Amino acid sequence: MKRVLVVFAALFVMATVLSACSSVREQTFKDVPGNSRVLAHGKTKVGRAVIATLAEKGFQSETSNDGNFIKAKKYAKDGKTTCVTTLDCYLFDLGNDTTKIQVAASEETSKTSGHVKYFWLLFIPIPYGSYDTTAVTGVETVYAPTFYAEFFARIEKNLEPNLNADKTVN
Repeated sequence: MKRVLVVFAALFVMATVLSACSSVREQTFKDVPGNSRVLAHGKTKVGRAVIATLAEKGFQSETSNDGNFIKAKKYAKDGKTTCVTTLDCYLFDLGNDTTKIQVAASEETSKTSGHVKYFWLLFIPIPYGSYDTTAVTGVETVYAPTFYAEFFARIEKNLEPNLNADKTVN
């Protein structure tokens, strides 16, 4: 009888975990509206415009050796809350001076809390130091179409020829 209860409990736990995972799995391939754009420029030029846009907005970026992938992060701190925005940009050369940009963005939020260390002398707490702990409170994919629209608008602005550019003197 005890063995039957253990098996039943194990099956119940597995069913609960699998049902929770199914809702997460359904979101795995959810469409992200507006996260790609096709531009009438070569891949090298578009890649430079993406890096310039990211730098203007304070992102730290890395580029793959072949220039097909750009990863960027931006850290923002407000008191004890930290938000890390990560962008993955994929560049696809479609030929005929045409490039497709596919962007995936996510945000991770974490909170830091301070604690005091105590030494107990009988029933008297004596503080002797402090430490901070940080916990991730949320990680999610950015689905806001306005986020991507603004990003692509800035890339297109950086692709425009700058008529007022300073001329370099040798």
